[in-house]
Amino acid sequence: MAFSIYSNIWKARNKWRFDGIKLHHQIITLNILTDIADATHLSKNLMHNTARDLKIIKALNVHCKPRHGSNIENFKWWLPTPNEVKIYCDDLSLSNTGDAGIGIIYKNNIREVLGTYSKSIGHATNFIAEITTIIQGIHGAITNGWMNFWVVSDSATAINAYIKDIIPWALRTT
Repeated sequence: MAFSIYSNIWKARNKWRFDGIKLHHQIITLNILTDIADATHLSKNLMHNTARDLKIIKALNVHCKPRHGSNIENFKWWLPTPNEVKIYCDDLSLSNTGDAGIGIIYKNNIREVLGTYSKSIGHATNFIAEITTIIQGIHGAITNGWMNFWVVSDSATAINAYIKDIIPWALRTT
């Protein structure tokens, strides 16, 4: 966009200086807007659907690529059976190797929260944080005498690591 503005102003200046033709500012503006509209198909970015973006897009007559909406999926939360504890595990890692923390919620079959646990685990990857969360969740359940439990995690990679028994060796001793 900036190139189009500079280019059109430079062309108008040269026409006036070398050819003696003075272009009206409305013609220059129209040329700039035409260049922008013609180049919009080259853009690989998406708009953010903010009011500011929409005003700019409308003013420049730009054909935009709207951001796709989120997929909303229906699912049902299954309660644990009586005498079973559901362990909800999640982590947070700032960047893939950054400061990380874990969070755990324990619930029974009537949706009562039996306990919660959260802690900073220092510098870790997302995968290590997810594995650590599950380990701590299971440890907390056993410590509280809840031997019949169900672990829930949003990390398919971490769950598959447990199923395939490929937990990182450093975490096996914790």
